[in-house]
Amino acid sequence: ESYFRRCLVVCFSSIVACKFIQVNCPSKSTHLTFNLDGIIQTANELKFTNELRQIIQKELDEPSDEFTKYFAKIVYPSHVTSRILEQFKGLVKKTFSQYINDEINERLKSALRKQEQDEKQKAIIEQQNLETENIPTDEEIELYMIVKAICRAKVEGARINYREARGHQYFSILLDDSQRTPICRFYSNDHKKQIGLIDAEKKVESVVDINSLDDVYRYSEHFLKAVDCYIKPTANIAN
Repeated sequence: ESYFRRCLVVCFSSIVACKFIQVNCPSKSTHLTFNLDGIIQTANELKFTNELRQIIQKELDEPSDEFTKYFAKIVYPSHVTSRILEQFKGLVKKTFSQYINDEINERLKSALRKQEQDEKQKAIIEQQNLETENIPTDEEIELYMIVKAICRAKVEGARINYREARGHQYFSILLDDSQRTPICRFYSNDHKKQIGLIDAEKKVESVVDINSLDDVYRYSEHFLKAVDCYIKPTANIAN
């Protein structure tokens, strides 16, 4: 019976791996010390493992009387006759085949679940990075407050909004939070700062350099003129 127990232990722990196993033995030459006992132990384990796998494969293909009787005696409530033994040979073979297929399917499902989880985590990280990218800088917020204060002469402050272009390409200040009604744009990098002045009638933008946000006040009339154009009843805003 110890023979069967030994077979079963190996069977249930590695039966699926027998179908797909890829032997990956690290090179002993990479070690600085020569461990003879360890090499002998590893060789013996490989030898016994291969022999047990061959036995298991043979039993799975054509269950022997002893192998079949081991399981039949566990589940069959009465004496195992020759007729019952033959019946159980087919059942044992079928059961092991189903078990292997179930294990393979479960591993595939587990791999797919992990892949889905990894993709979801990646999407979350990308979204977090995107949200971080689109957070306006202190300088952009200050610019927005300046332009908003100027435009209050024409409209309520709540109608003045801003949007951060993806990747900080530029910072837009808008009327009614619409890309069709830009008041101005702000471009900034390590070398210079620029304001995009919008001609709302001609639908064109003129970019001018500024030294600091104090220079923004010089273009108050441009901002007010753009807002005026948008709030006129006859304004024709292009898409």
